[in-house]
Amino acid sequence: MGILIFQNVALGAILSLSMYFLWQKRRNRREAVVALFVFACVLASSREQGLQYWKIWRLFFAFLVVLEAVRVFRTMTKATRQNLLGFALLVVLCTGVPALLSDHVAEGLEEMVLLTSMWWAMTVLGVPDSSEASAVRFSTLVHAGVVVVLVSVFGSIVDFDLVHLGGRFRGIFGNPNEFSHWWLTLFVMGMVASKKMTSPRTMLLILATLALFLWSGTRGAMIAAMLSLMGWFLQGRDTSISSRLSKLLLVAVGIFALAAVSMESVLNFLPERVVRRESLIEGGGRLLAWEHAGDQIEEQPWFGNGGGAEERFFRENYSFFAAQNHQGLSHNSWLAFAMNFGVPATVLLFVALLSRLGLLQRRLLLVGLLPLVVSFTLEGWLTAPMSASSPMLFFVGALIPHLGLSGMEREP
Repeated sequence: MGILIFQNVALGAILSLSMYFLWQKRRNRREAVVALFVFACVLASSREQGLQYWKIWRLFFAFLVVLEAVRVFRTMTKATRQNLLGFALLVVLCTGVPALLSDHVAEGLEEMVLLTSMWWAMTVLGVPDSSEASAVRFSTLVHAGVVVVLVSVFGSIVDFDLVHLGGRFRGIFGNPNEFSHWWLTLFVMGMVASKKMTSPRTMLLILATLALFLWSGTRGAMIAAMLSLMGWFLQGRDTSISSRLSKLLLVAVGIFALAAVSMESVLNFLPERVVRRESLIEGGGRLLAWEHAGDQIEEQPWFGNGGGAEERFFRENYSFFAAQNHQGLSHNSWLAFAMNFGVPATVLLFVALLSRLGLLQRRLLLVGLLPLVVSFTLEGWLTAPMSASSPMLFFVGALIPHLGLSGMEREP
């Protein structure tokens, strides 16, 4: 809270390092590195002028992540090390070759180094090596989530504009969507770990998520959370994945059909910050951005235009998109990667990443994988390994396969 209110570089460094050593003392060095890197990426996303130093300061904690990953990597088995090196080599090839073929070689190679080092390091630290380590990591992420939300709520009391943007709650993040998609990963983790819907913790998680999403007015994260919730209900040990997927699609079609029949009633029921009728009709500018991103991909579908191509295109055409009520980049991680590295490399990278994290397991497809894929499909945060949400994908995504979803107790 002190970092948020007293926006001073020296104080921020002292308080964050104090938190790091305290976390290390209470848990261990690995958890301290993970927790403080998560906090640093959240703070670096802020638009507050007094917090902009976190964009540089987070590099220190990113360096600690890489150092800790090297230490952990050396203790792993030979087979595990080979698999991780193979994953890193794949990232190098998928991002490096497009960089060498582009007109912006230096920028592309810089992107290659950043993605390779951070994806590799977060993957190494993400996968727990024992049930005890899983429990500790779960506790770390829960505490991190609670701290961020409580600080955001108290910050709203101290200074409304500090944690709101256009009347929508954004917490200590740069915008409301960023906050909601960050929290979505914790919601997914909680649902995977939940055994009974009537559990007080599960009910609290669902109600808190509903309240936060209504407060932030983020529609994409709300839809992804609903899919995770429906996936939890449809999860069963004795049904095939095709049967569960069919049920999920039927439920989703039913919801959309009901909304289509009585859309006006639904819109009147929801608060305006969620509905945002004008942006709902126009697609919030995303459809326009997706259309132009698709055109760029069609020009260079095989190898893209090298790392940073998405940012270059939308920066050079900022005036045009701003006039069309769109700010930011493509808001779609698939399109962003395809613009940078081409379609084949994008598919390889995403499949390899999700497989490496263990999210392609059949029992996780509906409750875990689907909402996370929806999240980075509606937002472009995966392109930046030090965005607020990317570390959460790695640390939450690598943890949930180790949580006891199979064999969950179901209430009659």
